[in-house]
Amino acid sequence: MKIRLLNKKAEREIYNLARIKYDKIEVFPGEGGFTGRCQHVAAHHATKNADKSIAVVLYANKGSQELFLHVINYCNKKKKYVDNSLGQWTGQFDYYLVKTVSEDFFSINELYRQIFLNIRKDLSFLTRLLSTNEL
Repeated sequence: MKIRLLNKKAEREIYNLARIKYDKIEVFPGEGGFTGRCQHVAAHHATKNADKSIAVVLYANKGSQELFLHVINYCNKKKKYVDNSLGQWTGQFDYYLVKTVSEDFFSINELYRQIFLNIRKDLSFLTRLLSTNEL
């Protein structure tokens, strides 16, 4: 049985860390894949268009502190971030840039795991011990 005593505290800590550690970015709506596999949508668009990279971000509904790990595209020529997964819903969220990747798009799952572990290690010991939060 998982202990969930500090999940809300973990959400607040992660949100506060994201606001301090990562830059808030402006993201424009893309096509809107709505697949639930944002890393695959972003990798597809990046490989289809040599001008695009992928960016790993944390995002939350505006006014919420519950962050999610997400992958979007970065257009190098236009110098703008585009969310091809959420499309027109993009405006409902605040985005914080964690990392931009220009190659090896297909090892994104390992990158996810490393980012999650790095964020989790920044949490207080008690929060890590007594929460089950996953991004």
